[in-house]
Amino acid sequence: MGLTDRAKLLAADNLAELQARSGSRPNVALAKLQVRLATTLIDRTENADAKNYLHKALNNLGAVGELGSVEAASAYFQLARAAYDGTTEEKIAGVADLHLALDILKHRDPTNSLQGDVVDFLARYAKLDEDFPGAEHWINELLAFERCV
Repeated sequence: MGLTDRAKLLAADNLAELQARSGSRPNVALAKLQVRLATTLIDRTENADAKNYLHKALNNLGAVGELGSVEAASAYFQLARAAYDGTTEEKIAGVADLHLALDILKHRDPTNSLQGDVVDFLARYAKLDEDFPGAEHWINELLAFERCV
């Protein structure tokens, strides 16, 4: 709808405001806003900048002992989105990030809708790699998840 410019601006403003209030000390709220800004950047295909914010978010989450949180799963998922059109090495890392996200979600919040997005992207990556049995597996996993929630 052409709102990516506005979304980027709002996300950047929210992040700057929180950083000013918190002194940029690591915390979950800061990481959440970094992931939100990264998501808008990925939507604009500004993947290099997005990855930078996602790594900062994961560093913040690690500093406060939250690498197993749903926020971390969200950051891993966004890293995988950013890697989808990348090099072979980036795609391999993207699949690994999706598996990290899926593992976190299955243990921390098994009904979180993000799990469906992660599984959908695992199917997309498999299809991209022409692994059609793998893609079918993940599509079946997605259908099973959707029936349960």
